[in-house]
Amino acid sequence: MGSLRVLELYSGIGGMHYALKESGISAQVVAAVDINTTANKIYKHNFPDTPLWNNTIECFSMNFDIIMSQKSKISTLEALEKIF
Repeated sequence: MGSLRVLELYSGIGGMHYALKESGISAQVVAAVDINTTANKIYKHNFPDTPLWNNTIECFSMNFDIIMSQKSKISTLEALEKIF
């Protein structure tokens, strides 16, 4: 099996991305999503090669193996149900 494709929601400054990288799991964060412009600047500095979307999660639909999120909110689950 190849590397897992991961979508990082509420990416912040990239803490989950870093943890995944350090875990040794064969995975690639193929995109990150956050609307916090300050956090996005830091994320882009930390992970310049990862596409970063300054948007809400309701705005897209793509195929990922894993969706990774720091926040567990009912609104997040409801939005994901609409996408998938």
